[in-house]
Amino acid sequence: MMNTSYMQSKQRKNKVKRFTDGQSGPAFFEFSEKIKRRILHVTSEGIQSLNVYCEADNVILTGYCDSYYVKQLAQETAMRLTSFEQVENCIDVTA
Repeated sequence: MMNTSYMQSKQRKNKVKRFTDGQSGPAFFEFSEKIKRRILHVTSEGIQSLNVYCEADNVILTGYCDSYYVKQLAQETAMRLTSFEQVENCIDVTA
């Protein structure tokens, strides 16, 4: 029987690969950088290795943080800045 967290990690990597392989273009890159800067500001840089991937109507957040509060704060910040249908929070809590 496979470890559930291993399977979730593998699924997350596949999703991120799909988004990074897509045709996101410079507009999506600039927008993802704006979201990233805002999240880092709001969380007082409480997320390590933060990446924001934007494509079509989706945003994926990845990285590591020490608390579920910071993870939630990042998601709420991204949701406020976007009109996308889905913000997928793949930030891992390591505490």
